[in-house]
Amino acid sequence: MPPKSPEGVGHTHPVDVLTTTAQELQSFLEDGSLTSVEIVKIYLDQIDRHNRRGAKLNAMISIAPYEKLMARATKLDKERSDGCLRGPLHGIPLLVKDNIMTNSSLGMDTTCGSFALKDVKVTSNADVVNYVIEAGMIILGKSNLSGWAGKKGYPIPGGWSAVGGQTQSPYIRGGFVKSDTFLGHTNPCSSSSGSAAGVAAGFAPLSLGTETDGSIIQPAGRNSVYGLKVTVGAVSTSGTSPYSPFTDSLGPIARSVPDLASLLGILMKKDFSTSLTGTWKGQTVAFVDPYLWEAPKAAVKPDHDLIDYQRLKYLEAANLIEAGGGKVARDAVMIQYEELEIEGKEGIDKVWDHDFAAGLEGFLRGYQDSPIKNLEDLVRFNEEHADLELPKEFPNGQAQLKDALDDGGISNEAYEEAKLFLRNKAKIEGFDKVFSEHGVDLLVMPQDCRICTIAAAAGYPIGIVPLGYAPFNGRGFGLIVVAGAGKEDKILSFMSAWEASHPELPKPPSQLVKNTSAIDASVALATQSRHLSVADVWQDEPGVFPLHLLPESHTALFMGRNDILSDMDSYFEASAHSNKDLSVYVIHGVGGLGKTEIAREFAHRKKKEIDAILWVGAESQASLATGFTRIATALCLPGADLKANPAQNLVLVQQWFRASSRKWLLVLDNVESYADIERYMPTGSRGSVIITTRYILQARLFGHRRMVLDSLDSVTAENLFLQLLSSRGSEGQINSAPNIQQFPETEREAIRFLLSEMGGLALGIHQLVAIIVSQNLHANVAEFAKRYKRDLPTLLQKEGVIKGHTLSTLWKVSFRSVQANKPALLLLGILCCVSPDDIPKDLLFPSNSSGLVGDLEIFKDESELDEAISFLVSLGLIDTNGQYMSLHRLVQLAFMMQLSPEERQMVIDAASKLLRLAFPVKTNAHLFLSWPQCQKFFQHVTSLAWWLERLTKANLRVSPPAAFISCISDCAWYLIETGNAKEACGVLEATINADGSKFDVDGSHLLNALGMAYFDLASLPKCRENLLKSQKLREELLPATSVYLASIYQNIGNIDNAEGYYDRAIISYDKTLKILKSHDADFPAPASASANELSLEERNHVHTTGIVHLNKGRAYIGAKMYADAISSLDIYQEFAKRAGCELIIGFTYHYLHGNIHLGTGDYTAAMLRYQEALNQVTQRCPGHAIEASIYFKMGTAQFRVGNFEAAMEFCSRGLQKAKLRGDCLGHQARILRRQAQIIKCAQQGEEGKKTTWLDSFKSVDPDHLLLRANNIRLQMEGSAYRAWETEEGEEESYDRLVGPFIK
Repeated sequence: MPPKSPEGVGHTHPVDVLTTTAQELQSFLEDGSLTSVEIVKIYLDQIDRHNRRGAKLNAMISIAPYEKLMARATKLDKERSDGCLRGPLHGIPLLVKDNIMTNSSLGMDTTCGSFALKDVKVTSNADVVNYVIEAGMIILGKSNLSGWAGKKGYPIPGGWSAVGGQTQSPYIRGGFVKSDTFLGHTNPCSSSSGSAAGVAAGFAPLSLGTETDGSIIQPAGRNSVYGLKVTVGAVSTSGTSPYSPFTDSLGPIARSVPDLASLLGILMKKDFSTSLTGTWKGQTVAFVDPYLWEAPKAAVKPDHDLIDYQRLKYLEAANLIEAGGGKVARDAVMIQYEELEIEGKEGIDKVWDHDFAAGLEGFLRGYQDSPIKNLEDLVRFNEEHADLELPKEFPNGQAQLKDALDDGGISNEAYEEAKLFLRNKAKIEGFDKVFSEHGVDLLVMPQDCRICTIAAAAGYPIGIVPLGYAPFNGRGFGLIVVAGAGKEDKILSFMSAWEASHPELPKPPSQLVKNTSAIDASVALATQSRHLSVADVWQDEPGVFPLHLLPESHTALFMGRNDILSDMDSYFEASAHSNKDLSVYVIHGVGGLGKTEIAREFAHRKKKEIDAILWVGAESQASLATGFTRIATALCLPGADLKANPAQNLVLVQQWFRASSRKWLLVLDNVESYADIERYMPTGSRGSVIITTRYILQARLFGHRRMVLDSLDSVTAENLFLQLLSSRGSEGQINSAPNIQQFPETEREAIRFLLSEMGGLALGIHQLVAIIVSQNLHANVAEFAKRYKRDLPTLLQKEGVIKGHTLSTLWKVSFRSVQANKPALLLLGILCCVSPDDIPKDLLFPSNSSGLVGDLEIFKDESELDEAISFLVSLGLIDTNGQYMSLHRLVQLAFMMQLSPEERQMVIDAASKLLRLAFPVKTNAHLFLSWPQCQKFFQHVTSLAWWLERLTKANLRVSPPAAFISCISDCAWYLIETGNAKEACGVLEATINADGSKFDVDGSHLLNALGMAYFDLASLPKCRENLLKSQKLREELLPATSVYLASIYQNIGNIDNAEGYYDRAIISYDKTLKILKSHDADFPAPASASANELSLEERNHVHTTGIVHLNKGRAYIGAKMYADAISSLDIYQEFAKRAGCELIIGFTYHYLHGNIHLGTGDYTAAMLRYQEALNQVTQRCPGHAIEASIYFKMGTAQFRVGNFEAAMEFCSRGLQKAKLRGDCLGHQARILRRQAQIIKCAQQGEEGKKTTWLDSFKSVDPDHLLLRANNIRLQMEGSAYRAWETEEGEEESYDRLVGPFIK
């Protein structure tokens, strides 16, 4: 509903003071829908509601007299009607900070927050006030501030003044807490807080602030608005209360970047419109290590959860800019605030104190008959009026004023030297060095740090954009941007791109919104599942406990690291007592330090205390999917199955995390990328997570607690070596290790030399002992050391890819032994090609041994293979556990890189043949019946694809053999079927990049699979591009009746179907059926034969034909040819029954029939079909994305018959399903849009009636729902986005956001 008018505005108006920009106000003025008089009344009404009353924000100290405002607005309206516009902000309201002088003729004091200047006349305007008046702006009033711009004393909280009281941020729930620190989390933060809070609260669209050190930037961030301090000296500060001309400046605050640029243009007398590019392309920025930058603890009490969240958002911003085409330099080194100290003291404070007294005296000359003339008068006035100026809770409330009485205690000469030092340090050694070394224009910083002070010392411009909100109280925080002198245009370009990338920011403050935004409402709907109980999900909680899914190769020889184990224990214990939802502990360090061993040791020690310990290898999406499927089946979750879609198993596990009453620990081992594990993190759950990773940037993205591993100290390394040597030397019996002093001096020297070579790496020590024992030298370490030293020069002649790694030389010793043993060489090479964990021995023992040809023939002799395995175990290169093998990732990398090109090609060929023998062949329209076997091996197939890409990038290209091309194509189809199309795209593109030719039949298979992976992601242009390439190759290379041509024609039909070219799609399907029919003679079984009587090939042929009819039915539904659609679906059903496959995708059959009934208006029949589809998908594939579609369609059916309550219920369920999956943005968009339509229609139809269900949504603004839906569509469609003039066109555009087969 449009906002109601304040008194004096005689019609409903289009202004939402919390979101409307000055640019939009200007358009209302231009089209005559509003006048400046009316706009002033609208904003005065908001000030009246929430400044001293309502939310009691205290953002304004004084308001201009009403009659003066009306006279000013009327004059400007008259000028507009006469065609005389002064600029882009003609007739727009503005707030001015109360330390910026306004002539008393405007009807407002300039108090600086002090009663000493209350009711004292000012003889002239500050220069900037004249600028805005000349530009046609209307000054509504003077905003509150920290008294004397924060110069009174640090104990006084930011935003407090004697005259104005304590400013409150409209974002901070609960308001300012008196016991908080002076810039704490409940504080609006710093001296221009009234100017920032006023804009955030809708008191005006723009304001003016002043800044010495963070006074604009910090409150703008806390209040989620845009702010900018201009280059020192670029704009006149005459008529503003001083700190020091060395650092003083001022600038605009606004809710939008174009508004900010317009006001900045008035201040600087420039046109910045061309700077508002709205794109990251061409932008060059540097980011720092956020772990090195924090707010002073005295100013802001650290909240570690918030700090971690802010760091995450900061690092995500770098990724966003880079993805948008900007240049990002990471981990830039910037000087710290402490480097500005002079003789151990804060040098900049000395400069400020030296300048303040003289500056204040000059400022006070602008008042007429002021009771204070200088700093001494001000200090005395405060003491005499301590009850007003110095509240008892701030006994040292003017300490800084007193410090300035003696000019900072430094001579004029020392003062000049200090200024020169500070300027050079901050500019030349600080910002300029970063800009030049990295070739960037901007430095991007987290808000909560001292960068504002360094920028002040440099005199450089600085801006801030909104970044996020503190979960515990809603306070905002931002991203700071610093540029070189005079480069405000660069900051504005950054801001405009940021605003374009984040249309949802800033959010309106919820406590001032009459109808809480739908963004919050949709979040509430999505997070209902956070508070599930066991009874909500299962009648009895499934699973048998304790359940410990841990790697079996746990060693009793764990040594050292007890300090880390204690820290982990303390952290998780403290988190449990603090009721924290999720506790995350990250162990980071280079390879070989023992990260996995620490996590494993901690887990084993906790087995008696924790009900469920769940270990997942996390180096790839494939291993994560396998791990969570294992968890789902081990927990016996209803619907979990090896045959189930891994995405569905993930949803079931996430649901268990949220609902279970059990104590659990999840370990994600060897994480390569935050993006990989983001959807697997059990957010919204109460439990513990351990993450291990080699990558420092990834480590910074993850946890609440991060531990960086160092090498083992010399004593621990020595003890571990001796214990391992003793154990291996006594055939694995763990005895007490001898003391090193028991060894002869020569042995001690040899041991210490070798350990120094290992550099304290646990992996190296294990490897070292294995080699010594394998050479039967455990009793003569000195001899091994002698050989090691003798061979060292020769070993180092060949540079390895991991040159410089501590273990490089040691591995060469091991690998030299391996290369002399052909079966061991081949075996280790094969194991290096696949995923390093849980390698099934079945891979080496295929059921069809006739496939073991060429180099693989040596594996026909199982005893020879067993000997090779034992040999590699003895060298410490691999581990075995029952039917599985594993090895370290660094061993894989080192071995692969030191092989000759011929050896490398040999092992990749061998691994490809074995994987092809193990992985099911796709001979049907689906791999569904083979999912368990696919699940067992797919991560190993994808691992080989990534190896091919890695070798290609290292200029070590190998030729992917035909066996692998065939295998990866089938593996990609499995990934597509199981909802992992994104990973399918990745492995296919990696293979295509590694395969130099791509212009053969095998290449056509890769392109076909890649096209359909993009199809599943609704990336239709890329889908069509790859399918057309595949079609061209197949038509050139294959006979006209090839089933591969039939396959590509069907897929071309699918893309036409998805894009609405239904006639073309039907032609493609008919071409497909014609080819398939030409093969009927190859399968002579009678039509009456049952599925059991058909061969596998016959069943595949029949089912494939049925699928084409199913897709043809989809095209007929799209074309609204419903009779033909029913006929095609019935034909599909006949073929599916004949093939015995009617249950595989039976829910799709019912879903499509529901769509037909929906299209014909038979809503009752539609509901019955949708319910049957829901029943089947819930039983067979719980968590499938089609569940969200079914609920959406059920809600749509109820909406069309006017049953709004049921419609809203179904849509809410669908939204929850889409949110749970995490990869269904398109579903969310169209459901949010439908919810908005339901609420609007219900509000109109139920007006005046009692509707309990509608009351529960009274806080939801449907327009905000539509905005959220539209933003998602904009995000997904990108350059293809367009606004639709018709409801039908818009409906179709939202339908295209979901998977084409389930829209």
